[in-house]
Amino acid sequence: MASKIKISDGIGKVVSIWTEDDSSLTLESLNSVFFGATNLICPVDEREKVYLRIKNGRIYNPDGWDSNVVYLAHFGSRPTSPIQAVSKASISKFFNYLYYLMEGNTRHCITIAEEDLAITASHCIPKNKQNGDSLTIFDQAGQSYQVSIIFRNKELDLALLKPTEKEFDIEPLEVGTFDIGTSYFALGYPLDEDNNRQFTESPNAVKGCVMTGIVRKNCVYGDSGGSKGFSGGPVISLDHPRHLLGIVMGGRGLAKTWPLNDFLVRALNFCGETPRLKILPASSAMVFKTANVERRGVKRSGADEDMENDNE
Repeated sequence: MASKIKISDGIGKVVSIWTEDDSSLTLESLNSVFFGATNLICPVDEREKVYLRIKNGRIYNPDGWDSNVVYLAHFGSRPTSPIQAVSKASISKFFNYLYYLMEGNTRHCITIAEEDLAITASHCIPKNKQNGDSLTIFDQAGQSYQVSIIFRNKELDLALLKPTEKEFDIEPLEVGTFDIGTSYFALGYPLDEDNNRQFTESPNAVKGCVMTGIVRKNCVYGDSGGSKGFSGGPVISLDHPRHLLGIVMGGRGLAKTWPLNDFLVRALNFCGETPRLKILPASSAMVFKTANVERRGVKRSGADEDMENDNE
């Protein structure tokens, strides 16, 4: 049975919210009022704080909800190992996983996932290039690599590249997973939209946390925002810096034709005009490394204008 409970952020804000009919509280509902919260703490007494049970994105209180108790929102991604502090200096070493493709005077981001695999957004690849075509990409030192397009799908906005002459000189990152509240940093080349040129030839980083679950085309949204020029760049875990969470696909807003669920409406109202970062999970991209797409029956999803309006 649904019930109304009270939740506090610990600094003065207290709200009342309804649970679901099975007495659970979804993480989506919790994030609609306390963005970034990942659990609730039940204040049993002043000496003990009990974290509640989470299963399949729902919070359960085995002892039952008490309308007289004010539960405390817990913020954090609940890492399974100690959090590693990541400074600006240590982030810079991950620029080695950001390669680029030159198109005129613009650098398009390429993420190096493995010694023999690079990932990027399809809209970062010249329109006339198809599966099997060759490209030249560059690392941060300006060294060139010849690659071949082994998978490109404009509807998924995904492209996979394989080196043809020599492998990439990197230590592979692990494919990471994430949930609402997971902290990350994204790498890219900020673009000056007014003059249609990049501010600098050096890459930059933005930090944020994941604010939604899977919403469309296997992509999630982060709250960091981003600049044009980040598409195709790596998104790496702040809690576990050796984990590649995904690649930037664009963002800055949701296409008007997208079907919005109730949680997304509340989340967007909360964020106002704040830009959002659209992220394709690395685990989704890796599925297509060796897949025969025709045999797997990948279907069209959404209109082309949706992708163009949302990609940056």
